[in-house]
This record gives sequence, C-alpha cells and structure tokens, in this order.
Amino acid sequence: MQTLKLYLDFLMGPVWKDCFDEEKCNIVTGIDVVDNDAKLWELNQVVQDMYTNCYQFDVGDQPFIFTTEGLDKKAMMDAMQKVKDRLAEINDGSFVIEDYATAEIMSL
Repeated sequence: MQTLKLYLDFLMGPVWKDCFDEEKCNIVTGIDVVDNDAKLWELNQVVQDMYTNCYQFDVGDQPFIFTTEGLDKKAMMDAMQKVKDRLAEINDGSFVIEDYATAEIMSL
C-alpha cells in the first residue's frame, strides 16, 4: 500500500507529486488511480491556486511575502474537502492518505 501526502506549497499541491515518471516525462504521485484522474487534478488546481495567491512578490525590500489577506479561508476549506472527497471516491485500496494540508489551511 502506498501513502499519498497532502501538503501545501507554492505552485504545488495539495496532492503531492514526488516521483518522476520517465514515460510521461513528468512528476507524478506514483499511484496510477490518482495520477490518471482528471477530475481530481482540476480540484487540486483550485486549492493550489488559492494557496499560491497568498504569495506576493517584490514587496518592499522582500523578494516575497506570504499573506492571507484576501484569502477566503472557508472557500479554501471547501475546495480542500472536495479534493479529499474525490480521493475517497477513487481510492481502490491501493493508498492511504496523510493529510497535512487541512491543518495548515485551518491555521492560516
């Protein structure tokens, strides 16, 4: 059984891709049912965009800052729940989930 991690990072996540697939020439999770689900990746992109928008560049004398100003935390939590619901739908028993993203969203 494989472990699928949910994290948040700039231009990444929450579904964490950490394997390089030489055939696809792309970074993947290594879990076929996850990697091949278009609906999941659309939902993932929504959360990724919300989190990435928290970064602002060239602010004052800083190269970047992280700010939650303007972030709709409830919308982000709802979007994250949709990702988790989709993962539950497609889980064929081949993976378990370690969710670090939800706690991070709650702490924003």
